[in-house]
Amino acid sequence: MPEVFRQRGASRGEAAGEPSRLVLTVPNVLSILRLVGSGVLLALAGAGRPVAFLWLFGALLITDWLDGRIAVLFNQRSILGARLDSLADAFMYGALLLGLALLDPDFIASESIIVSVMIGSYAISLTAALRKFGRLPAYHTWVAKSCWLFVSIGAAAILLDGPLVLPRLAMLIVTLTNVEDTIITLRLDRWRADVPSMFHVRFAARSDRPC
Repeated sequence: MPEVFRQRGASRGEAAGEPSRLVLTVPNVLSILRLVGSGVLLALAGAGRPVAFLWLFGALLITDWLDGRIAVLFNQRSILGARLDSLADAFMYGALLLGLALLDPDFIASESIIVSVMIGSYAISLTAALRKFGRLPAYHTWVAKSCWLFVSIGAAAILLDGPLVLPRLAMLIVTLTNVEDTIITLRLDRWRADVPSMFHVRFAARSDRPC
C-alpha cells in the first residue's frame, strides 16, 4: 500500500484518530492543487471566460470537499494539513472574488456594502488570529464546511444572471463564518486546528488534539 495511505487506522504506534506525522499526503497534495488552481482562476477571469471559470471553481471546491474526508478516513489529519487547507481556501475564495470583479464589475459595485462587510469580517478574523497566535485560523467549523455549497451557487447566479438573493445569502453565510472564527480565536487559550464551532472551545481547551 502506498505510504500516503498507510495511516488508515493505527500504525507505527499511533493510535487511531491521532494526527498524522506525514507531510506528503493526499489531502496536502489536494490543497497544493487548490493553490495552483486559484492562479488559473484569475487567468480565466482575465481572459473573460466565465464558463471555464465556473467549471474550474467547481473542481477546486471538490478538492476542498475531498481533502477533509480523505484526511479522516485514512488518518491523515495534521497541523500542517490544517494550515495548508486554510491557506488554499483563502487563496481560492480570494481568487473567486477578484475573478467575479473582473467578470462582472457591475455586481460588485451594486453590492459594495455587503461585499465590504464580508471582506472586513475576514480581515478582522485574520488579524485576530495573527495577533494572538501568529498563525492563520484553521478551525474548519461546521458553518465553514457548508459555505462551499452556498458560495458555488451564489457565484453561478452572478455569472449566469440568476436571482441576487443567492449571492447575497452566500456572502451573509461567509460573514457569519468569519464572525464565529473571530469569537473562537478570542476564546481559545492557544492556537488549535479543527474546532467544530464556538460552542466547542471549552472542549478544545481540555484537549491537546484537534477536535
